[in-house]
Order: sequence, then structure tokens, then C-alpha cells
Amino acid sequence: MTIEVRQIREEDIESFHAAIDAVARERKYLALFEAPPIERARAFVQRNIERAIRNSSPSPIGRSLAGATYHRRLAR
Repeated sequence: MTIEVRQIREEDIESFHAAIDAVARERKYLALFEAPPIERARAFVQRNIERAIRNSSPSPIGRSLAGATYHRRLAR
């Protein structure tokens, strides 16, 4: 099995949303209890794609995401 880490794409939006929702519902790692509405997730991802913001890295397996990371530069 190969896991690819790459820049997020539009075809990842629904799977990205589902992954965020699953993690949020665990109520352990995020300050959310469920994912935001799909329209907001879509707008967020599309904005990042348009601005070439490379802070969302999905790890797709087939047509689903195994995970995703969000990179943020920390102030020093």
C-alpha cells in the first residue's frame, strides 16, 4: 500500500470534510464537535488552492483520505 502526501485538490473536498467530521466527533483532538457545513469546507479548501497555500496535505488511499495535516508556522 502506498500513501501519497501532496497538496490538497478539489476532488479531496468531500473526503476531507468527512475526515474532519470523524475526528471532531471523537471530541478529543479538535475544538469542534462536528465538521462545519460542507459549503464552508469547500470554500476553505478552494481558497487555499486559489491562493496556492500549501498548508493542507492530504494522505489519500484510493478515493478516501487516510488523514490530513494542517501546517501552521509558529511564532518564535
